[in-house]
Amino acid sequence: ILRQRRKLAEQIQQFPSEAGSDADQGKEEMSDIKLMKEVDEVMNSGQGSLSFEQYLEKLLLCSDKVQQIHHPAARKKRAHVVSAEIRKCRRKISLDQKQQESTQEEEKSRTRKGGKTPNKGRKRMRSTEDEEETKDEDNDKKEEEEEEEEEDGKKTGKGIA
Repeated sequence: ILRQRRKLAEQIQQFPSEAGSDADQGKEEMSDIKLMKEVDEVMNSGQGSLSFEQYLEKLLLCSDKVQQIHHPAARKKRAHVVSAEIRKCRRKISLDQKQQESTQEEEKSRTRKGGKTPNKGRKRMRSTEDEEETKDEDNDKKEEEEEEEEEDGKKTGKGIA
């Protein structure tokens, strides 16, 4: 009798009953729904008052949760939205870092050590008068070239239309 019971117990362990699989499926659906709600909450709330780094951490956690969803369409949709938001957040972080670096470089260039002047060794900055003179010279050269082209056109017999 004991041997028969052991064999029966082994068979039951190897092949779970229908009722047990339904309960597992119900838990799976509940966990999928719970995961989808959590991801949707984070996506709908947006960044809010969080820094970009904190928001990125939240998004990465959501990305992990999305991969645990069993429903393929829901997983694909949410994975696409979350990955797009992660890209945006990373882009903003890198732009902020570049902006901070450029402001630090500007501050360093303003305050140089050793009493050197900031413009030493650089070309002289043109004043507005110098710029006007160069513009006038450029305009004169263009007018002369146009006159020469007109004269050349008359000599070859071609008129300007």
